[in-house]
Amino acid sequence: MAEVAAKTSRTVLACFMGYDPAGGEALKILNKAGVPTYATPDQAVSAFVQLARYRKNQELLMEMPASLPDEYAPDPDAARAVVERGL
Repeated sequence: MAEVAAKTSRTVLACFMGYDPAGGEALKILNKAGVPTYATPDQAVSAFVQLARYRKNQELLMEMPASLPDEYAPDPDAARAVVERGL
């Protein structure tokens, strides 16, 4: 799994249920390869959801606002009149 994870740009998460967090050769190999490991499926899914939310938020932040139409022309006198009426 560590070899495959090193060859892809995709996110890889691992879950070892019932493992000893202090040891285990497989866990050491994955950690050395930079693969996040979790003790329960719930923890792994939670981490994945957080990654998905982060990515979606980054995409939303990078969206460009709609451009003004070409035929748009501001009317400062009309705007000034609205402000004066409000005052």
